[in-house]
Amino acid sequence: MSLHVIMREIPGPDRVRRLGVDGLVRFVCRRGARITRAKAAQVVETAREVLKLPEADWNAASAVLAADVTFLFALEEEIAKATAELSTVLPDTPAGVLTSLPSVGIVTASAYGAAIGDPARFKNAAGAYRASGLVPIAYESAGKSRRGNRISREGCQSAPPGRPEPSPLPGRAPSPSPPRRRRQQSDARPPA
Repeated sequence: MSLHVIMREIPGPDRVRRLGVDGLVRFVCRRGARITRAKAAQVVETAREVLKLPEADWNAASAVLAADVTFLFALEEEIAKATAELSTVLPDTPAGVLTSLPSVGIVTASAYGAAIGDPARFKNAAGAYRASGLVPIAYESAGKSRRGNRISREGCQSAPPGRPEPSPLPGRAPSPSPPRRRRQQSDARPPA
């Protein structure tokens, strides 16, 4: 939020440098946002470094930054519109009840609702839970069983809804997850 205020209302690094750390903190606070002194110091120091660049480099970087900021604000507007649309549709779906849970908002409930689909297709809640990819670990030994408090990955192996998969760099294959990496390393070891 505080960096949004700075990007929207301060035209360039020279003004940030002139404000200094205390001035930047006051500037942001007067606009209803918060910034720590450490973050303000980092922003002011970055502004000082930018002003040391040759003018041609500064102008090029400024043009790229202005385009990126414009794109960021447009993207945030689109996200707000989509969230508003989801908030009108979600209550009429089975996933609407998820928003009653603490820390579950419109976007998260919509993503899980879309991933699960029609909950009536599952015989019970355990089936829906497994399809989501999150299942409590069950320990069984000598005819006795107990539920664990850890979660295993079962069912859908993609990233949880609402959390995108990391994209690999161009020309590089995605790196395997830590458990898969350990499995690949153990498979590659020669037998003892």
